[in-house]
Amino acid sequence: VIPVSLESNQEQRLGEIWPMVSVASYVGSLAIWACAGGTAALVLGLFYSDASYSEGIDTVNAAILLCVTFGAAMCLFLPFYGFMVGLITKYLYVGSFVGTKFRRDSYSMIPYWTVSCLIPFARELVRVAFGGSFLETTYYKLLGSRIGTGVFMDSIYLFEPDLVHIGDHSSIGLSSTLSPHQITRSEIEASRLEIKSRCSTGFGSVVHGRDVMEDNTMIGGTSMPLIGTRMKSGWWYGYPAERKGAVTTPRRPPLPLWYLFLYNP
Repeated sequence: VIPVSLESNQEQRLGEIWPMVSVASYVGSLAIWACAGGTAALVLGLFYSDASYSEGIDTVNAAILLCVTFGAAMCLFLPFYGFMVGLITKYLYVGSFVGTKFRRDSYSMIPYWTVSCLIPFARELVRVAFGGSFLETTYYKLLGSRIGTGVFMDSIYLFEPDLVHIGDHSSIGLSSTLSPHQITRSEIEASRLEIKSRCSTGFGSVVHGRDVMEDNTMIGGTSMPLIGTRMKSGWWYGYPAERKGAVTTPRRPPLPLWYLFLYNP
């Protein structure tokens, strides 16, 4: 675990080295991917070129097949590439995010800024391709978030995963932002963000560090509470989000007789 808030001489030296290493690793990985893609395109081009002569496939159809095949390969490869790059970058350069506070003009800002810029690059590949599926939840679990069972995520923006805690049977809506950090004029603070069980966030809602959503709490779309708000059970809406009422639990419909007969013969 490497805290990003220490300001010792060692941290200062690492703060100067990390950005260069991070950028170099990404440029290198992208170069490798470009070479691999170019090689694959060349091989496929030669294959379809030979096929066009030997099997009577005209040039137009060969080009279409080449584009479709190469496009499918990219669509399958890039999300898993982002999946792995995000994991490697996070654990190699950060380890675990911890609750901390540091000045914006300190050396700690350098590695923090570098990682904060590079990890979302990989996250976008995962979010777009796997958003709304169990793979998105699995990805954030592997990054260090504590996520309960039956949690649904729909293409969300999640930062500092180690500081995000989500309870069971919660739903994080489309394009919601879970941001444990908050930036002021002079410093950056990262704190724990907690969403308990059976909670939901609407489209485009934002939850920050030090915010707590109690059990059975809902936040409406495009809503955000004041930083540090402890939201009690109910429906919250607006900016700053305010409690508008209680959450109504729908009555469970009676089970049909045929189901009861089969379940309890």
